[in-house]
Amino acid sequence: MRLIIISSPHFVEKEQEIISSLFKNGLKIFHVRKPGFSKKEMEDYIREIPPDYYSSIIIHSHYSLANKYKLKGIHFPTRFRKSYLKTWFTLKSFRHRSPSYTISASFHRISELLSARLKYDYVFISPVFQSISKTNYSPAFKEKDLLAALNRSVYDIIALGGINHDSAGKALAMGFRGVACMGAIWKSEEPVKEFIRIRDRFDQVMTRQITDCDPSPSRPLDTPVSLT
Repeated sequence: MRLIIISSPHFVEKEQEIISSLFKNGLKIFHVRKPGFSKKEMEDYIREIPPDYYSSIIIHSHYSLANKYKLKGIHFPTRFRKSYLKTWFTLKSFRHRSPSYTISASFHRISELLSARLKYDYVFISPVFQSISKTNYSPAFKEKDLLAALNRSVYDIIALGGINHDSAGKALAMGFRGVACMGAIWKSEEPVKEFIRIRDRFDQVMTRQITDCDPSPSRPLDTPVSLT
């Protein structure tokens, strides 16, 4: 299971300081999504983050920096995947350099997700819930369609869109293999405290799911596990 934070696409005051605090409070995967950044701006942004955290950072653009700074991996946004050959070549190149690179991708249509052929470590599908960072960006899928996709897809699917400390529990209960947060963090007046709330909710649900699967005689197998 993965709990992922995605950067704001916009300028955030003291952003790298906040990112360091997120890592100190248990964040394991941070996606840098800055679509307007030049390569130099992206490199400057990365260099302001303590190097100890580079192995937990995935970038959405300027992929050569992943090699230079030994980052965790790269992410293919929808716009990048419009060229199958370009995506295939980039993925194969990174896999050849190091099989340990994490490579992920974004999907906004279930049909595209189910027809995808390349090997990703996990994928985002969005928006699952009402977006926090974007107005008028409502859930794009019916719950029954999401459940069917979760059962049919070969990928670990991460829920994105409208994820906060409440909806994270629902997404995990539906069968998603993790959640990715953006607006809940960067729209908050206290991003680190909001992350801790989401982290604690995530850990709580995970513990309950593990307990629910444990056939220990100390807890009857038919004991219901509440996600609220």
